[in-house]
Amino acid sequence: MSTNEFSRKGQREIRPFRPFDESPPLHFYIIQFVSFAYLLYRFASRDYTVYGFFPHDTFEIYGWTEVLWPVPFRYILSGHFIYLFIPRPSPDTLFVLQIIVVSSCLLGIFGVKPRVFAITAFVFAVHITGFMQGADAPLDGGTIALCSMLVLALSPARSFYSLTNSAPLTVRGANYQWPVFLLFLIVGGFYTAAGLNKIVDVGPHWPFTLHLERLVIFNLENSLFVSSRYANIDVMLMHSSYGLSVFGGVVTMIGEIGFISILFLPRYRLFFVTSMISLHVLVFLMAGINFVGSSAILLLCLDYNSIARKLDVHYDPGVKFHRNIIAVMKRLDWFSRLQTHAAPATQATIDSMGIPIDTSMAAVDENDEMYYGVDAVEQACGRCPLLIPASMLMKFPGAILIGRYVYGAMMQSRLGRVCDGA
Repeated sequence: MSTNEFSRKGQREIRPFRPFDESPPLHFYIIQFVSFAYLLYRFASRDYTVYGFFPHDTFEIYGWTEVLWPVPFRYILSGHFIYLFIPRPSPDTLFVLQIIVVSSCLLGIFGVKPRVFAITAFVFAVHITGFMQGADAPLDGGTIALCSMLVLALSPARSFYSLTNSAPLTVRGANYQWPVFLLFLIVGGFYTAAGLNKIVDVGPHWPFTLHLERLVIFNLENSLFVSSRYANIDVMLMHSSYGLSVFGGVVTMIGEIGFISILFLPRYRLFFVTSMISLHVLVFLMAGINFVGSSAILLLCLDYNSIARKLDVHYDPGVKFHRNIIAVMKRLDWFSRLQTHAAPATQATIDSMGIPIDTSMAAVDENDEMYYGVDAVEQACGRCPLLIPASMLMKFPGAILIGRYVYGAMMQSRLGRVCDGA
């Protein structure tokens, strides 16, 4: 294999998520804690007993499905078909259901029978959400909270942390990887489906027909920046700009449709997650529409196992830049995740170790994924807590291309010297 082929293989962008590889449990433990904690917050901070006061015909939703089946499909999924045979619950009964969800989440956070209570919390939370759907109420950020709880409900019982059987964060197992993949698949599919739905309903030109500027009065009344009484002209101009409306629509469309790529473009997970979180925050601040809670689940789509995985780093000790950065990384490698190997860049290096002579640095993780040059530097930085921000910067679109160009320019003189001495 030629040097250029080695470089392309180690610098490729498409790296499909491999659900059945072994992995540390850290990411799954974070999913467990955050999913239980977020659902606990939602059901402890809201009053769902109001749906017990609604008359029966409030929940009758008709559509084309009534021709095929008299019960809306959502009634089947949420278990509301039982109310065809029994009376709808009273406010007191709904309060008890809400307490069951809250208690289940609290026990799950502390690791008490977490899978049992994940199933319990999911079933009752979906059932209560069915009342909101039946009354045609807005669901805000609760849908993907149910998605993450579904992942926990489907996960093996041995995967969870618990008070009686806790495992170190470095213990590896295949049962920790596929639940993370399932969460990425569900959340990615949810947002991508939302983007495609807009295109199907309106068309690919929908950002140009969004016209958020027409909602300026409503937005100002609900904005956290200003009120209708103390209107700020700068904010009003921002709200009333057609250009910003189009820009926001385009960013939303790209972010939503592209979100499924978190399954095979790991470098851009951070970009898509931060884009959607920023969008939710701005919608809340400018229009008072609250999707901010979804950010808790969106943050679960980042790679938290990187600080728990070991990485073999091969470098050329004859390159001063390599010596300096390896020395810094060794000092900041608090969890001993890096194994460094000095290997002078010669033709023999290519033949024996597969390190391309024009990069002189390679990194191989525990799943045998290979990275060369500045890509290897990025991976190594991700293992050192204080260098994680540097790794994150290289994950924004275009940053790695600049890094590869600068790194390549630095290595050109070294390449010439090595070839002359070979």
